[in-house]
Amino acid sequence: LVCALASLQHAMALSVVACAIPGPVARGLPPIPSPAQLLAKHARLAPMAAAAAPRSRLLRRAEAFQTQNSIYGSAIAACADFGEWRGACALISELDSLGLSIAGRPLTGALRATARAGEWDATMRLRSMAMARNVPISRGGYSHIIGVAVATGHNE
Repeated sequence: LVCALASLQHAMALSVVACAIPGPVARGLPPIPSPAQLLAKHARLAPMAAAAAPRSRLLRRAEAFQTQNSIYGSAIAACADFGEWRGACALISELDSLGLSIAGRPLTGALRATARAGEWDATMRLRSMAMARNVPISRGGYSHIIGVAVATGHNE
C-alpha cells in the first residue's frame, strides 16, 4: 500500500507530462490517467494507508497532507519542465484552495515555471500569494523571481 501511494506521485507527474505530449493513445500506449483521477485514487488509498500505520490520528493526517503536497509538487515540477506555467499556477491554486501548504517544492516549481516563461505578472502573483499566507520562499524561489525580473526589465 505504501508503494502504491509512492507510485501515485510518479504517476501524477506523468499525467501532467502527458498533457504536453500529443496523442499517447494514438501511438499504442495505454491512456494516462488525468491528475484529477490520480488524486481521486490517492484519496481512496490514503485512509487505508493511515489505518495500516499504528500512529496517532494527528500524525496520520499530517502524513496525508505531506503526501498530497509531494504529489502536487511533482506535478508542478513536470509543468515547469514542459513550459506549462498556466498549469503550474492552476495546480498551486488548487493546492491552496484545498487548505494544503504551498510551501517548498510546489511554490518553487510554480515560480520556476512562470520565470522560465518570462511571466512577470504571474510570478508576482505567486510571490504575493506566498507573502499573504506567511509562506517562506526558498533561495531557489527567489532566484527564479530575480531571474524573471532581469529577463523582463523589472530589475530597477
